[in-house]
Amino acid sequence: MMAHSMGNVVASEALRIESVAPNPQKLVKTYVASQAASAAEAYDATVPQLQGPLSPMGKPGPARSIAGLATPDYYAIDPTTQKPYFSGIGAAATSIVNYYNPLDLILSQYPLIQWGKDLIIPSPNGDGFHYNGTLTPPFYADSLGKISLTWGKDNYQIMAQILQVRTGALGATNMPNGAGKVFSTQVNLATTPGINFGIDPGDHSGEFRSDEAIRHGYWDQLLKTFGLAP
Repeated sequence: MMAHSMGNVVASEALRIESVAPNPQKLVKTYVASQAASAAEAYDATVPQLQGPLSPMGKPGPARSIAGLATPDYYAIDPTTQKPYFSGIGAAATSIVNYYNPLDLILSQYPLIQWGKDLIIPSPNGDGFHYNGTLTPPFYADSLGKISLTWGKDNYQIMAQILQVRTGALGATNMPNGAGKVFSTQVNLATTPGINFGIDPGDHSGEFRSDEAIRHGYWDQLLKTFGLAP
């Protein structure tokens, strides 16, 4: 299985759901997380936090830093398991490989977007998603009155609309890998010969934005990772 960008949120969640089953099975032999727009800390809490400040890419706007984040860090410490949210997905996959590009310009904006969740201006009628640490539960949606959101039941809304990450995106991060880690190994898409993805915005989806003659290096590497080529 290979997932790209935000598709890794879906792929990782499918593996996570299986991993917490009473008798988890290996759903896939190899899972390649390619240029993943998913929180790196959700797989390994030892990934260094970003401090900022970060500024919007090529656009005017306020710089943002981790010091102003208000929401709890459930990506790194899921209150249900006291572990990173996706740290157990290895129970549902034999091998997990991180395809990352540390130069990925699109993913460089990932934490900025995440950090700005609390800055989203509510609509005039009060609609929106919010965090208030003085409430129990502290997550809620405003839509004709406060609607409480509970971790364990409303995770998808809470993570998509409220929780702020503390690290960069998985797909731009050199992750811990090897024995005892989520990732068996990884491929640096910027330095691997024949791939050489760079800072061009198109390289975030470079494997899909050209033809085989130009991008065969990526697909050759993918076949090797899947054990389908020497």
